Amino acid sequence: MTDEATLPANAGTATDIRTEEVEDGNMVSANAMPGEVDGGKESADKESSNVEAKAIVQLSTPFARSDIISVIVGKQEVEFGIHKGILAAKSPFFEKCFGVGMKEANDNVVKLPEDDPEAFEAVVEWVYATRIPAAKPPPPLVRDYVLADKLGMTDLQNAIADTIRLKRPLPRPVHASWTWRITPEGCPLRELILDQLHHRIMTTPNKFKLGTTGTDAELAADLKVLIRKNHALTTALLWKTIDHNLQTGRGPLDPRKAPPCSYHIHKDGKKCT
Repeated sequence: MTDEATLPANAGTATDIRTEEVEDGNMVSANAMPGEVDGGKESADKESSNVEAKAIVQLSTPFARSDIISVIVGKQEVEFGIHKGILAAKSPFFEKCFGVGMKEANDNVVKLPEDDPEAFEAVVEWVYATRIPAAKPPPPLVRDYVLADKLGMTDLQNAIADTIRLKRPLPRPVHASWTWRITPEGCPLRELILDQLHHRIMTTPNKFKLGTTGTDAELAADLKVLIRKNHALTTALLWKTIDHNLQTGRGPLDPRKAPPCSYHIHKDGKKCT
């Protein structure tokens, strides 16, 4: 029987939140960007004019001629060398890191100790090639999605959602439950995973029910664990089933046939064009 405990312990590290930490004797808020210290310790008015000019020029320089910076990821401290200009252009998180007065702008080093190096590899591939590995299975893609959310990379999140939407096989209950645990409420990826799981259960119910012909013991055990441990997803699945039953003459929604932007994040409420 597969339980959620079998998933990697660091599966959701991209969403872990530190309550507080101290940097050079100053309190840093839980949501502060790297190098940003409360009280304006590293504010622009304490930087020399030549440093300000350098930071501005570097962020406006074509990426091929911009500095190569180091991003050090995970407890293993895996180092990635990336052009500062293209990274700042693709990620609001890094754009802020490299702003005037930020420590990272001077050191050309950003540390992401809580994140997954494999997920950051996906970020690098997207930044340079606008591509997602076709053979990558859904669980690692979910980790990539969570990191993209942290970095403010909406285009990457939407591309990952499209990839997961078209994947086969559909997610098992244990993977759906894990996704719901590491993503925030209201996240479009949650709705996609819910629709996929609902479609799978409604179209092949015997696989999930013990004691019937065609039962898949592993799937049935997974669903039992989901119901016991993930009340939020269980409730959403229940209401999805009730709503479906009230809509006579309609089969369960197959996310593969839904409009592509159904599970996208839309900035400022604007739909995909």
